[in-house]
Amino acid sequence: MQARQRELRAEIHRLNQDLLSQAVREALLKAQRDISERELALLDARQRHINEQLDRRCQAETEQTRHEAEVAQREAAGKHPLLGRLAARNARLTQDLSVLTAALDGIGEQQAQAVAATKRIGDEFRRTPNKWS
Repeated sequence: MQARQRELRAEIHRLNQDLLSQAVREALLKAQRDISERELALLDARQRHINEQLDRRCQAETEQTRHEAEVAQREAAGKHPLLGRLAARNARLTQDLSVLTAALDGIGEQQAQAVAATKRIGDEFRRTPNKWS
């Protein structure tokens, strides 16, 4: 009987200690969450920056290719008709490439907006009290 009482007192003491440290543990977890959120925001910003650089590079390469196709088409003028047709075809393909590059840029922007909206909705959901529990 006394052994059981000692066990219960020890358990009560341990539970009291846990209760006393709960606020500190909660504050620590909140701080860790805040740090993680900041790190995520920094990573998101870095990803946006890298994507913007990639978009600019793709646009520059597309523009360079378009320019080279125009030069080739001008140089082919007055030469063998096959060269002229090939240069014209190359110019059309380059134009198609420009259109596709612009479409990809639009898709990337839409994806970023969808990710941001998903994150916003998730944040709002987490902040909303659960009324069905």
